[in-house]
Amino acid sequence: MKEQIYFLKIVRYFFLILFIAAIGMGTYHLFVYEQSESYYGTSRNAYVGGDAYNYIINTTRATAYYVAGFGSLIVVFLNEILITILSRTIQEHSNDILDQLDSGDRITEIRNGLN
Repeated sequence: MKEQIYFLKIVRYFFLILFIAAIGMGTYHLFVYEQSESYYGTSRNAYVGGDAYNYIINTTRATAYYVAGFGSLIVVFLNEILITILSRTIQEHSNDILDQLDSGDRITEIRNGLN
C-alpha cells in the first residue's frame, strides 16, 4: 500500500507540473501576438495573413491549454483525496493489527492454528 501512495504522489506532482505548463502556454498564446509587416520578419503566434483570424486561432489554442491545465488540476485534487483515503485506511488497519497483537488470546489462537 505504501508503494501505491508513493506512486500516487509522483503522479500528483507530474500533473501539477502539467497544470503549470498548460496554464503558462495558454497565457502565452492569449497575450503574445506580433505579426511582422514584412515576409521575412519575425512573427509570434501569427499563422495567417489577417489579424482577426490569428486572434481566433490563438484564443482557441489558449482555451485548449486552459482546459487541459484545469483538467490536470482536477486530477491533482482527486489524487490528493485518494492518497488521504489510502493513508487513513493504512493507519486504521495498522491500529487493528496492533490491537489484535495486544490481546493474548488472539496470539495463542494464531499459534495454535499454525501447529
